[in-house]
Amino acid sequence: MSPRSEYWIYRWIDEYEIQDRKDVARLFNFPGSVARLAELAREAQTHWQDSADPPAASVLAGAGIDLAGSLTCSDYECQKKAIDSAYGRIWHYFDHIVVEGYNPKLFLQRLAALPKRRHAELVYDIGNDVQTLLYLRSIGAEKYLVFRSKPYAFCNHHFTVHAEEFGLDVFLDEDSIGAVVSRLANEAEITSDWHKGVWRYWIEHPFFAEPASGSIVRAKKKKPTSEEFVARTFVEYSTALVADVACANNLGVPLARAVTASWMKPSASVGGSSDGEVALHLNLPFLDGLAAGDIIKLREDEQAHFLAFRSALTAAIKEQVEKVDSASPQEVAQSVTRQYIEPALANIERRLKANNHVLAGKAGTSMAISLAGASVGLIGSMPLIVAAGVAALGTALPHMHKYLEEKRDVQLADMYFLWKLKNLKGSH
Repeated sequence: MSPRSEYWIYRWIDEYEIQDRKDVARLFNFPGSVARLAELAREAQTHWQDSADPPAASVLAGAGIDLAGSLTCSDYECQKKAIDSAYGRIWHYFDHIVVEGYNPKLFLQRLAALPKRRHAELVYDIGNDVQTLLYLRSIGAEKYLVFRSKPYAFCNHHFTVHAEEFGLDVFLDEDSIGAVVSRLANEAEITSDWHKGVWRYWIEHPFFAEPASGSIVRAKKKKPTSEEFVARTFVEYSTALVADVACANNLGVPLARAVTASWMKPSASVGGSSDGEVALHLNLPFLDGLAAGDIIKLREDEQAHFLAFRSALTAAIKEQVEKVDSASPQEVAQSVTRQYIEPALANIERRLKANNHVLAGKAGTSMAISLAGASVGLIGSMPLIVAAGVAALGTALPHMHKYLEEKRDVQLADMYFLWKLKNLKGSH
């Protein structure tokens, strides 16, 4: 069993042959299965913080998409939406995503603290995680995930040190922090709810891609102020961002940020304009709406084309980085897209359309349509076509051969995989 397949909840899923979240609720009725989950969580703490380097072509998933359920909604439907939206924009270039998953230490603390009558809270959380993990397995993503812990337990000193080290010292500027908290408190729509000693709250504002949420332990008659809700959110977001940057730097991989404290506009960039950082910032709108599973399947079906594409793209990125050494990853990515990707994709489109047009003109529209998906199988049906009209086919045959040669050449183009990816949505 590889380290990637030893994630403690996956092991529990396999040992008890869990098929859906209903099985989680059932298993929590039996002390033995709950005790086994706790045992797996205790074992996980040894390899969960594995210091071995992640595989090549890896990227760290930031808070919000790292399967930890922090800063964003942990409900399965929201997690699935985040996976399809964010992971597809990673797997078009990278091989592995480093994620955190449910912190086993946190689970053990909650299991010990919660009375059995409140185990429904654990059942809900574990149920969401199980459903998410089963979805990832169903689309073939499990083998591309690496589970690691993140250094969230910063004392004030180390938070300051890491923030300064990685160019995030803006989070230490009291005037800037005060201005942000004040603005959000005045402009944001804040809703809250008290239940059994805990105030849950949700903050909606254009600064957030989706409502920020959190909790504060407080008596019902002492409702926190808007400034308190916002200040708590600010601390959670800034701590998560610094932890993500520190973890990515420690692992030596680029960081895919889901939560960017946009109101602060931090200047930090892990590794500068590295190949991976630039690849993460490529503007490829056609990836929007593509399910992560579809991208994985295309990668595996077209592995040779994918490797050729990534090699060529990496070379193009390196060339642009050398030309504009001081540019940000976003600027380099824009340059690569404009000068390399867009012209290459347009050239493929032009050649295929021109080839179809020539064939249609020479051999008739109906034949051009029938040859649109030409392959080796087409040659096998040749006698049937010949029987229908030997004279017409004799005229068209050279053009058909030219069509097949042109299509072969297009398939050898560096951007052919990306062109296939671009047209994947329309093929369903």
